[in-house]
Amino acid sequence: MPIVHIHRLGDTTSSLTAGSAIQKDDGINFICLCHAKNDTLTDTIHRMCTDYIVDTHINRDNAVHTFTEILEEINHSLNTLYLQHKKTDVSVFLGLLVDNHLHFSMFGKELTGIIVSEKNVEDILSDMDTGEGHFVYDSHGDIRENETLYIFSPKIDTHVIGNECSNLGHLAMTERLQLIGERIERSYVSDGMIISIGEEGESVQKKENWAAAKIASKRHPKAIMENVAQVSNKSIQKIQNTFVTLSKETQNWVIISGILLSVILLYLVITSLVRSQYTIFVPQKYRDMVAEARVNLDDATRMIDQPENFWPAVTRVREIIQTVKAADVLKVDVAQLENDIAVLEKAVNKVTSLRPEDYVNVYTFTKTTDSLPFSIHAHETKLSLVTKDTIIWPFSPGEAPKEYPLPNGEKYTFSDADGEWRIYLGTDKDKIYIYDKGVYNIQNIQQVGGWDKALDISVYNSNIYLLGTDRKQVYKHRRQSENTYSGRSFVIADTQARSIMDMDIDGSVWLLSGSGENIGTEKILTAPKYERRPITINSLGINTLQNFNPETTKIYTGESYQEVYILADNRIWVFVPSSRRFSDVRFMTYIGQIDAPNIIITDIAIEQDGDVRKVYFGSPKSGIFSTKITVKDNKIHILPSQ
Repeated sequence: MPIVHIHRLGDTTSSLTAGSAIQKDDGINFICLCHAKNDTLTDTIHRMCTDYIVDTHINRDNAVHTFTEILEEINHSLNTLYLQHKKTDVSVFLGLLVDNHLHFSMFGKELTGIIVSEKNVEDILSDMDTGEGHFVYDSHGDIRENETLYIFSPKIDTHVIGNECSNLGHLAMTERLQLIGERIERSYVSDGMIISIGEEGESVQKKENWAAAKIASKRHPKAIMENVAQVSNKSIQKIQNTFVTLSKETQNWVIISGILLSVILLYLVITSLVRSQYTIFVPQKYRDMVAEARVNLDDATRMIDQPENFWPAVTRVREIIQTVKAADVLKVDVAQLENDIAVLEKAVNKVTSLRPEDYVNVYTFTKTTDSLPFSIHAHETKLSLVTKDTIIWPFSPGEAPKEYPLPNGEKYTFSDADGEWRIYLGTDKDKIYIYDKGVYNIQNIQQVGGWDKALDISVYNSNIYLLGTDRKQVYKHRRQSENTYSGRSFVIADTQARSIMDMDIDGSVWLLSGSGENIGTEKILTAPKYERRPITINSLGINTLQNFNPETTKIYTGESYQEVYILADNRIWVFVPSSRRFSDVRFMTYIGQIDAPNIIITDIAIEQDGDVRKVYFGSPKSGIFSTKITVKDNKIHILPSQ
């Protein structure tokens, strides 16, 4: 098993280079080597890297995944550090050694890395730095018997020092490092560090017994071909000496056998070469693909106002990411590309991501409850929550609410609230109740045996609107008297082609309809005459409302709302209608999305007070939260949550 050794050049107490080897578990070691423009910066970076390593739990099963996460965390920290320093001021090598297998990444101009054996010296770092000032490529490979990996800081000539390392290979590692260090101090610099990874020492007898076939398995193509040529020449000479004494038939068989032998020999050579490409170095084609992805992403950044060009560029980047992911290489670079795409798309799509200080927790569920169906209703600073079998009613943040189980063991399916703070509740028994101040009152329907099955409910002027189970029709039931409604009438007078995903009422009926990539909004006006009006969305940019789950995609409108809200893709989309009069609305303008990272949102409610909107959002899985926003100049502004 390889052992890690560290040798410091010179004897100064302050240095531009810092390095360490941290053992996490039996056979698992982290190696860190940093170089910066001054000793303070060097110490800062080295401490940052080692802190991540020391604080992270790691075992053999999660080693590679954890190593990638550490690289990503360091990348994020470097972004802050570079606000005060240049990227070119820093060079870092980070490696994870599991037994004899090394995973590593680096960046910067002041590091040298070579694999040394008796017959070969191979540079492993010169092509890895991209000049981006953070970890991009992650590579891996075995440190095999009779090989030693040297990482030098600062950068030195690999050819000269590599030959010297090779010549000293018969010495014990500590003695070898001492002599190499003295050579570097005399000829190059007196301030730096050498980290070596390899066997403690090898005897001369062991080297003499190192067979030619062993040399043929080394990485260097020239060494392979020289060895193959030597073996082949001897075999060919032997064949030539005996060939003339054979019969013609035997000669034919020898020729055939020779061809087969040549094919086998060629296969072994090619296999050795291919295997060598997948040890320390990542195949060049994947590096080229990642470079192409970076160019495409840079192009997309310059074309954010050109949807016809932006999306093809981003799509190409995603295709490259999938290909590189499938090869299981360059994980850090892929993660960086994915992060950059997410940041770019959020900026282009006007996505506002809430920080923890931007919202407050107003309710946490103390018992396990189904996530769906679920509703939030808000009215004058108070909330009610409707779960599958209970109404939690009513409470203000900080108060202890009361719970009211649904009657007869029935299960809630949909609900809405009116302006008098009554909740209209549909159940799995095709019944509708009005819940008011702790009492459930069942609602009757005239002339019909019972309520039709439905998927959703909206209430306006005490009239009930139900979304049919075929998602093609909305049924209206007029209130006749206390707890009694008329039979249904049809809101949609013509043939409904697209499936209705959700509806809401603001004096007219809003429909969110469609599926796949064909989702849109429209209004149904019934007075003074029937009108079906498509509502176009302006300034949507590269956004598309597509592929949303009908169970968690909802539209929110109302007389008290100045905006139209859509819950889709676990985000809150905000639109400004063209008029505050519901009958005059012809289009609406997209102004942005609100994203709450790590929170599952299955319903929202909006409470408006002048220019301030308090938005309640969440689910039984995550809890209920609130944030305050205002909308000015068609932009979302987050207000202090307290």
